[in-house]
Amino acid sequence: MKAPVLLGMGLCAAVNLMLGASIAMVRLLLSYPLFAGQAMRYAIAAAVLLPTLVAVGLMARRDVARSGERLKVAPAEWAWLALLAAAGLVGYNMCLVTALEHADAAVVSSVVGAVPLAVGIVAPLLRQHLPSRHLVMAAVIVVGGTILVHGAGQGSLLGVGFAIGALAGDSAFALVADKVLPRLGPVRVATYTCLLAVPMLLSASIVAGEPTSWRVPNATEWLVLAGLGVLLTAVGFCAFFRGIQMASVERAALTVGLVPLGTVLAMIVQDGAVPPAVQLAGVGVVVLGLIVGASAPAPSPRHVRPMQAPAPAFAPDRHILVADADRMLAVSAHAAETRSTRHVLAVPAGRES
Repeated sequence: MKAPVLLGMGLCAAVNLMLGASIAMVRLLLSYPLFAGQAMRYAIAAAVLLPTLVAVGLMARRDVARSGERLKVAPAEWAWLALLAAAGLVGYNMCLVTALEHADAAVVSSVVGAVPLAVGIVAPLLRQHLPSRHLVMAAVIVVGGTILVHGAGQGSLLGVGFAIGALAGDSAFALVADKVLPRLGPVRVATYTCLLAVPMLLSASIVAGEPTSWRVPNATEWLVLAGLGVLLTAVGFCAFFRGIQMASVERAALTVGLVPLGTVLAMIVQDGAVPPAVQLAGVGVVVLGLIVGASAPAPSPRHVRPMQAPAPAFAPDRHILVADADRMLAVSAHAAETRSTRHVLAVPAGRES
């Protein structure tokens, strides 16, 4: 395993552990309008990222001038960035909230916890390669551990359907980011995604009927929103995107399984409560899956197995884009309120406040 791959997985792992440990912050926002709070969070992140983007642009201008590469974002790239914000942030949150109204947090968390498997299968297919057996096996192990952590629950078909929608949005965040990162880089992708998400989330807030409850956040809520915007969004997005570049999107998605570990550690520190043995066992299974994924050999050009082109009559007319990591905070918030009676540990959503 090369050092850049380990470093990239380490960046993604640190982000997801931080997300899991942020459950205490999320509790303080339960009484604030969801989508309005999310819009404020991404506005704060964009305000932090914009000066960084300007500085990076100034430093890179000389190299760009030498290479002749364009600094402007192409129209097609704006479309991908809009999809990243719409599916990975807004759509994910809307599906997640609706799913939690029709299904237990354990059910929703278990479905959304399949992100590593979804990304591990879809990402290679989008590159017209067969999935790596090692990485798919690692993803299956991680998902199995996640289910152990969350436990069982009940839910209607509607709830499960919206949970699958949240899974698609969460997976799309990583997959679409992987599409635009090579040319735009982590800072630009993070900045533009946050900027595009703000008006989308405000529109979602209006559709959800939140304007009647809009208000100025109190001092505690301002501190929480600032923490989420600066640490989990501005810094977290850049670190996660850089990790994707260094380790691959499949390996980066595996680290989403570490979110429950961050939550377990936060529960031990904050509440002094030791989780049930089955949840600790689930965390151990997730760690095992990460070890398997990290040890998977990187495919060389000789070992990459391209998909055989189908006959024209059966050529696919579209490809699947299901998809990042910030986010399962809505799930963790609901599970935090019910875990004392249900013993459910939900995975926090990296993009949810």
